[in-house]
Amino acid sequence: MTRNVLAEMGFLALASRLKRLAERVQADATKAFADRGIPVQAAHFPLLAALATYGPLSVTEAV
Repeated sequence: MTRNVLAEMGFLALASRLKRLAERVQADATKAFADRGIPVQAAHFPLLAALATYGPLSVTEAV
């Protein structure tokens, strides 16, 4: 029988798995941008999209 580590470890294990999943998604998105010649880190994309949509923003407006 296979052990259910998530059930045994509770939320701590779930949070760690979700963090790993998010890191993989960001890495894949960064690779997808690079494959298309767009030198952007996935983590920077929301800020760049906000600047493209709304124009110049102060630091406090962008956060």
